[in-house]
Amino acid sequence: MANFGSGTTDEAGLRLLYDETCRLCAGSAKAAEAMTGNRVVAMPLEDGPSAGDVVLEMPSGRVVGVRAWLAVMRLGPRWARALSAVLGVPPLLWLAAVGYRLVARTRHLLFGRCTIG
Repeated sequence: MANFGSGTTDEAGLRLLYDETCRLCAGSAKAAEAMTGNRVVAMPLEDGPSAGDVVLEMPSGRVVGVRAWLAVMRLGPRWARALSAVLGVPPLLWLAAVGYRLVARTRHLLFGRCTIG
């Protein structure tokens, strides 16, 4: 069982939904699959851009934004688990959330858009 901060869940059926029009999002989603040994399956959002939020779907519900990334990191190698533990503690969690929102709002300007199709 893995603890994601909003209850516990098993690691089966974890889907990371991301904005496929964003180069940063697409690259990060592929890195998340590799980092977790494919325990997380990355899939593009079906309803288009998510206003910058990545969504981790678990059997127990959804986790959004920076908390989704922290949950993914908890399934990764030791360094990622340690970083997740450090960033998950207030006030660092609050700072990480602010940084996440800033990047999310400007992601297409900073990293460009992907061409779909």
